[in-house]
Amino acid sequence: MGIEKIEGIVLDDEHTPNQINFTSEAFKRMTRLRLLAINYKHVQLSKDFAFPFDDLTCLSWDGYSLASLPSNFHANGLVSLYLSNSKLTRLWEGKLDLSGCLSLESLPGDIHKLKHLLLLHCHGCSKLANFLEIKCNIRNLKYLRLDGTTIKELPSSIKLLKGLHGLGLSNCKTLKVSRIAFVI
Repeated sequence: MGIEKIEGIVLDDEHTPNQINFTSEAFKRMTRLRLLAINYKHVQLSKDFAFPFDDLTCLSWDGYSLASLPSNFHANGLVSLYLSNSKLTRLWEGKLDLSGCLSLESLPGDIHKLKHLLLLHCHGCSKLANFLEIKCNIRNLKYLRLDGTTIKELPSSIKLLKGLHGLGLSNCKTLKVSRIAFVI
Protein backbone atom coordinates (compact mmCIF):
# COMPACT_ATOMS: atom_id res chain seq x y z
CA MET A 1 0.00 0.00 0.00
CA GLY A 2 1.44 3.34 -1.04
CA ILE A 3 1.20 6.59 0.85
CA GLU A 4 -1.30 7.86 -1.76
CA LYS A 5 -3.91 5.35 -0.50
CA ILE A 6 -3.90 6.45 3.14
CA GLU A 7 -7.37 7.65 4.17
CA GLY A 8 -6.91 8.01 7.91
CA ILE A 9 -4.26 8.71 10.51
CA VAL A 10 -4.87 8.23 14.23
CA LEU A 11 -2.04 9.06 16.60
CA ASP A 12 -2.98 8.37 20.22
CA ASP A 13 -0.22 7.64 22.67
CA GLU A 14 0.23 9.86 25.68
CA HIS A 15 2.77 7.50 27.26
CA THR A 16 5.51 8.14 24.73
CA PRO A 17 7.36 11.41 25.44
CA ASN A 18 9.13 11.48 22.05
CA GLN A 19 8.50 14.57 19.98
CA ILE A 20 7.22 14.16 16.42
CA ASN A 21 7.74 16.88 13.82
CA PHE A 22 5.09 17.17 11.12
CA THR A 23 5.97 18.90 7.87
CA SER A 24 3.85 19.74 4.87
CA GLU A 25 6.08 17.48 2.81
CA ALA A 26 5.11 14.46 4.94
CA PHE A 27 1.44 14.90 3.94
CA LYS A 28 1.95 16.03 0.35
CA ARG A 29 1.13 12.72 -1.36
CA MET A 30 -1.74 11.78 1.01
CA THR A 31 -4.40 12.99 -1.40
CA ARG A 32 -7.09 10.64 -0.06
CA LEU A 33 -6.74 11.57 3.62
CA ARG A 34 -10.20 11.96 5.19
CA LEU A 35 -9.49 11.46 8.90
CA LEU A 36 -6.71 13.05 10.92
CA ALA A 37 -6.98 12.40 14.65
CA ILE A 38 -4.10 13.44 16.88
CA ASN A 39 -4.23 12.90 20.63
CA TYR A 40 -0.57 13.31 21.30
CA LYS A 41 0.90 16.31 23.07
CA HIS A 42 4.36 16.04 21.56
CA VAL A 43 3.60 16.92 17.93
CA GLN A 44 5.47 19.96 16.64
CA LEU A 45 4.44 21.77 13.48
CA SER A 46 6.54 24.12 11.41
CA LYS A 47 5.10 27.65 11.30
CA ASP A 48 4.58 27.28 7.53
CA PHE A 49 2.71 23.98 7.92
CA ALA A 50 0.05 23.57 5.22
CA PHE A 51 -2.72 21.03 4.76
CA PRO A 52 -2.30 19.73 1.19
CA PHE A 53 -5.63 17.88 1.23
CA ASP A 54 -9.08 19.30 0.50
CA ASP A 55 -11.25 16.26 1.27
CA LEU A 56 -10.65 16.01 5.00
CA THR A 57 -13.93 15.15 6.74
CA CYS A 58 -12.72 14.83 10.33
CA LEU A 59 -9.95 16.81 11.99
CA SER A 60 -9.48 16.04 15.65
CA TRP A 61 -6.31 17.42 17.19
CA ASP A 62 -5.97 17.64 20.94
CA GLY A 63 -3.26 20.19 21.72
CA TYR A 64 -2.90 21.68 18.21
CA SER A 65 0.27 23.78 18.56
CA LEU A 66 -0.15 26.70 16.14
CA ALA A 67 -2.07 29.95 16.75
CA SER A 68 -4.28 29.43 13.67
CA LEU A 69 -5.08 26.88 11.04
CA PRO A 70 -3.07 27.36 7.83
CA SER A 71 -4.48 29.93 5.41
CA ASN A 72 -4.82 27.19 2.78
CA PHE A 73 -7.03 25.08 5.08
CA HIS A 74 -10.28 24.20 3.27
CA ALA A 75 -13.32 23.05 5.22
CA ASN A 76 -15.31 22.04 2.13
CA GLY A 77 -15.92 18.45 3.23
CA LEU A 78 -15.38 18.90 6.95
CA VAL A 79 -18.00 17.22 9.11
CA SER A 80 -16.26 17.50 12.47
CA LEU A 81 -13.57 19.78 13.83
CA TYR A 82 -12.23 19.14 17.32
CA LEU A 83 -9.31 21.26 18.47
CA SER A 84 -9.47 20.92 22.24
CA ASN A 85 -6.57 22.15 24.38
CA SER A 86 -5.10 23.93 21.36
CA LYS A 87 -3.10 27.14 21.20
CA LEU A 88 -5.50 28.65 18.68
CA THR A 89 -6.15 32.36 18.89
CA ARG A 90 -8.14 32.33 15.64
CA LEU A 91 -9.20 29.66 13.19
CA TRP A 92 -7.67 31.00 9.98
CA GLU A 93 -7.59 34.38 8.32
CA GLY A 94 -11.11 35.20 9.48
CA LYS A 95 -12.97 33.12 6.90
CA LEU A 96 -15.16 30.17 7.72
CA ASP A 97 -16.37 28.81 4.42
CA LEU A 98 -18.66 25.83 4.83
CA SER A 99 -20.33 26.30 1.44
CA GLY A 100 -21.66 23.11 -0.04
CA CYS A 101 -21.38 21.08 3.17
CA LEU A 102 -24.50 19.09 2.41
CA SER A 103 -24.47 17.24 5.75
CA LEU A 104 -24.11 20.32 7.96
CA GLU A 105 -27.16 20.54 10.23
CA SER A 106 -26.07 23.11 12.81
CA LEU A 107 -23.40 25.60 13.75
CA PRO A 108 -21.66 25.51 17.12
CA GLY A 109 -23.37 27.54 19.84
CA ASP A 110 -20.11 29.18 20.83
CA ILE A 111 -19.32 30.58 17.38
CA HIS A 112 -19.39 34.05 18.99
CA LYS A 113 -15.97 33.21 20.48
CA LEU A 114 -14.43 33.49 17.01
CA LYS A 115 -13.55 37.15 17.50
CA HIS A 116 -11.57 37.43 14.25
CA LEU A 117 -14.28 35.93 12.06
CA LEU A 118 -14.91 38.17 9.02
CA LEU A 119 -16.88 35.89 6.71
CA LEU A 120 -19.24 33.03 7.50
CA HIS A 121 -20.38 31.24 4.36
CA CYS A 122 -22.93 28.44 4.63
CA HIS A 123 -24.16 28.78 1.04
CA GLY A 124 -25.76 25.56 -0.18
CA CYS A 125 -25.77 23.79 3.20
CA SER A 126 -29.17 22.33 2.43
CA LYS A 127 -29.62 20.58 5.79
CA LEU A 128 -28.93 23.72 7.82
CA ALA A 129 -32.47 24.47 9.05
CA ASN A 130 -31.82 26.65 12.11
CA PHE A 131 -29.50 29.56 12.62
CA LEU A 132 -28.13 29.85 16.12
CA GLU A 133 -29.22 32.43 18.65
CA ILE A 134 -26.52 35.10 18.72
CA LYS A 135 -25.26 35.64 22.26
CA CYS A 136 -23.21 38.77 21.68
CA ASN A 137 -21.87 40.98 18.93
CA ILE A 138 -19.37 39.22 16.68
CA ARG A 139 -17.72 42.56 15.98
CA ASN A 140 -15.67 41.67 12.96
CA LEU A 141 -18.27 39.61 11.11
CA LYS A 142 -18.90 41.52 7.87
CA TYR A 143 -20.56 38.94 5.61
CA LEU A 144 -22.97 36.15 6.43
CA ARG A 145 -24.13 33.93 3.56
CA LEU A 146 -26.98 31.56 4.25
CA ASP A 147 -28.15 31.24 0.63
CA GLY A 148 -29.66 27.90 -0.29
CA THR A 149 -30.13 26.71 3.30
CA THR A 150 -33.42 25.48 4.75
CA ILE A 151 -33.43 28.06 7.53
CA LYS A 152 -36.97 28.82 8.59
CA GLU A 153 -36.33 32.10 10.38
CA LEU A 154 -33.54 34.29 11.62
CA PRO A 155 -33.31 34.90 15.35
CA SER A 156 -34.19 38.38 16.56
CA SER A 157 -30.67 38.48 18.03
CA ILE A 158 -29.27 38.91 14.50
CA LYS A 159 -29.47 42.63 15.20
CA LEU A 160 -26.46 42.15 17.50
CA LEU A 161 -24.25 41.77 14.43
CA LYS A 162 -23.44 45.48 14.32
CA GLY A 163 -20.60 45.18 11.80
CA LEU A 164 -22.56 43.13 9.26
CA HIS A 165 -22.33 44.59 5.73
CA GLY A 166 -23.84 41.73 3.76
CA LEU A 167 -26.44 39.08 4.49
CA GLY A 168 -27.11 36.49 1.77
CA LEU A 169 -30.48 34.80 1.93
CA SER A 170 -31.25 34.02 -1.71
CA ASN A 171 -32.87 30.70 -2.47
CA CYS A 172 -33.93 30.15 1.17
CA LYS A 173 -37.31 28.71 0.22
CA THR A 174 -38.46 27.97 3.78
CA LEU A 175 -37.44 31.32 5.27
CA LYS A 176 -40.20 33.31 6.91
CA VAL A 177 -39.32 36.97 6.58
CA SER A 178 -39.85 39.03 9.71
CA ARG A 179 -39.40 42.73 10.22
CA ILE A 180 -36.91 42.31 13.06
CA ALA A 181 -34.52 40.34 10.82
CA PHE A 182 -33.87 43.38 8.69
CA VAL A 183 -33.39 45.92 11.46
CA ILE A 184 -29.64 45.42 11.54
